[in-house]
Amino acid sequence: MAGKKYLTPMLGLLAVASIVIFTAIKPFRHNDKKITTAVKQQAMVALPVLPPELPPPPPPPTIRYTACVFPRILEQAPIVTIEEGIPEICYVLPPPEEVEKPNANQLLQSFFQQLEKPAQEFNIDNARDTILVAREGTKLIIPANTLVSKAGPVKIMMQEYYKYEDIIAARLNTTSNGAQLVTGGMLQITAEQAGEAIKIAPDKAITVQMPTNNYDVNMQLFTGTTPANDTVNSAKVNWISAGRFKVPARKERTLEFLNTDDVQPASVTQGQKTVATFFCGPLVRRAYKKLILEELKDRFGSTYDEIKLKRPRRKDYEVNNEAEHPIIISTKNVEVSQTFGWGALSKTDSLYYVKLLRRDSLSYVNALKREKMYYFTISDFGWVNCDRYWSDSGPKVTLVINLAEGEKASKYISTLVFARYRSIITGYYTDNKICFPNVPKGEPVHLVTVSATGDKVVSNFQSFNLSNREISDLQFEPTTPELHKQKLQSLVASPQQAEKADN
Repeated sequence: MAGKKYLTPMLGLLAVASIVIFTAIKPFRHNDKKITTAVKQQAMVALPVLPPELPPPPPPPTIRYTACVFPRILEQAPIVTIEEGIPEICYVLPPPEEVEKPNANQLLQSFFQQLEKPAQEFNIDNARDTILVAREGTKLIIPANTLVSKAGPVKIMMQEYYKYEDIIAARLNTTSNGAQLVTGGMLQITAEQAGEAIKIAPDKAITVQMPTNNYDVNMQLFTGTTPANDTVNSAKVNWISAGRFKVPARKERTLEFLNTDDVQPASVTQGQKTVATFFCGPLVRRAYKKLILEELKDRFGSTYDEIKLKRPRRKDYEVNNEAEHPIIISTKNVEVSQTFGWGALSKTDSLYYVKLLRRDSLSYVNALKREKMYYFTISDFGWVNCDRYWSDSGPKVTLVINLAEGEKASKYISTLVFARYRSIITGYYTDNKICFPNVPKGEPVHLVTVSATGDKVVSNFQSFNLSNREISDLQFEPTTPELHKQKLQSLVASPQQAEKADN
């Protein structure tokens, strides 16, 4: 009985286990009988359903890019190949874009553009009188309504070129139709309103004052014209003379002279006495009356018994103008220096006036030394230059630069910089030669040459005295705008140039 007592519970447990196992393997059997919802929930809670096993993933593909060159640009196209069971993805790429290298002219233009001085800008009201003072001392005096403009602000732009290195770096020259000039400074002045260029009114003018440390009465105003076929190595500006500056007045010493040596009597009366009447102009001082009569008697005393002086009438002036010899006594002022050869002055008077003229000359020179401005007016905007012609009667020579065989002179910019005075000449270019004709022999100069090779700008500096010579050994070094400006500054600061650097 005891065995039966434990057998019954064990049979119950075995039955429960069988049901659970049957429920778990039910999804993998076909044609199974339905089971109750309660049993299904018990099975899912006891053993969750696992997904079927998947095969292991393949290794990642190796990506290889191949650059292919074809006649035309191709689109990216994948090419799949099988190599040792591993897929390889190969992309056909279009050919790389070729970057066009800048030519020599483009390199040189970019190089010198970086050396250009930025323009100074001033906004003014055209309805008001205006005085502009630029950084380096230039003054513009603009009266009201001088410009042809509309209501609103007007922009005045100015570039100053007084420093020798600035003039050279800007590719400016000092020649007027081939004639050599010496410069005291250059300006470029323009004006615009709302982006459009404006002009000076036809009946108006702007007064310009250019500073100087060494005033020269021979300086003139020149205006600049830009050649129509302007190239990177051509003369940037051609200067045309526009007249002399206003210079300080020089004190004149003059003497009054009577025309009694040439005058003829206005009328002659015959009677018991022969009387000659002479007209004496109103500007003749009364103090001269006695002197005039004495001179006339010396001339005509043997001809006329009596000489009289009389004031002329209006109609007498008409007769005087038509007569072969004047009939009216008048005076004229003559500079003292012109009378020394006439014998009109005594020795004592001559010595007195010589001493007086020397004193006046010294005073004038000292006055010019105190003068710090050149004064002139302009009636149009653009380039202006304070220059004088270089007068040299000495012999002239021709300097020739021979470039390498096959080299084109058009990609070179070569200038002669004079050391004793501020003058710059641009060379003439032909084939593989650069020429400087008719330059003064023996003058110390600096030859500055800039060119472009490959993707670099190069330069050469040489100093020598001018002579008939040919240079064929130019050695160039790479340069930059900053380095080029530094070399120009050291070049013009040489002892020879320092004497004339403040013209």
